[in-house]
Amino acid sequence: MGVRNRITVESLSNLLRCSPEELPTGIAEKLDSINPGYRVSTKSDVEGYVLECLERIRSSGAKRDRDDNFKAWENGWSENLEAILKESFHEDHLRPKYFRASRFFRFRKGIILPENAYLEHDLFTIVRSFFFHKYFREFGTAYELGCGSCQNIYALSQMFPRMKIYGLDWSLASNRIAGLINEQVEASVTGLPFDMLDPPMDFEIAPRAIVFSIHALEQLHTDHDALISFLLAKKPSLVFHYEPVLEFYDESNVYDYLALTYSKNRGYLFGYLSALRELERAGRIRILEQYRPYIGGVYHEASLIVWKPL
Repeated sequence: MGVRNRITVESLSNLLRCSPEELPTGIAEKLDSINPGYRVSTKSDVEGYVLECLERIRSSGAKRDRDDNFKAWENGWSENLEAILKESFHEDHLRPKYFRASRFFRFRKGIILPENAYLEHDLFTIVRSFFFHKYFREFGTAYELGCGSCQNIYALSQMFPRMKIYGLDWSLASNRIAGLINEQVEASVTGLPFDMLDPPMDFEIAPRAIVFSIHALEQLHTDHDALISFLLAKKPSLVFHYEPVLEFYDESNVYDYLALTYSKNRGYLFGYLSALRELERAGRIRILEQYRPYIGGVYHEASLIVWKPL
């Protein structure tokens, strides 16, 4: 058996590049509530993880075209919508189905075995609250690109009840969920149709607004030029992304090599950060944050990019 360990406020703040005092109030209690215990991986665990990843890579080779993607996400968010319509509104109905139970978790450049099989989702919600607390509190308006099940805009509305929040997604089910949040929860939430592959240039961004995406841009693959052009033209005060960023993976690390192979096989976001770096060199934007906290999922993990058009 491997050694049992625990994710602490101190270790989390270290990965998020802040002091424990900079974390939102109540983080310690939230960590306790999700059971952050784990054991470090053994040789047998690593072999099991590698085999699971290879099987996942082999089964994920078929890439979906635009129409297939639209149908898949419409069906996925429709499941969340139906759960809300059948029962009274509850935050659990907003959890995306891609958050599944797993005995593995990517953490600190390695693999751990969490006691909580849903640690990927539960720890993500805590990390998200830190990002919202740090980057969003000075803004009166927020727009989420690819809001999906609307779990992020709901969480944001609970932290900042006076904020005007817009959920942008090409899914009709997603737009309806945003409308239900606005009706059933004390919040200013609006769902609007939006295609990140072909953003409408007549779409207006309010002054002093933040535009953000969380686990959404990965679907763009290399087709991100139109979105970047849209953001450059609309000049939001801040752009925030928490997305898988392939530029941060290290091919000499076996876990990163597997994540990189999986992400490329799936056709996930590629070249976005490199494009932003080129724009910064040209003096068109300023990148304020770009780092990987090494708090992962199962097969890949998200990194932080914060930037602003000039």
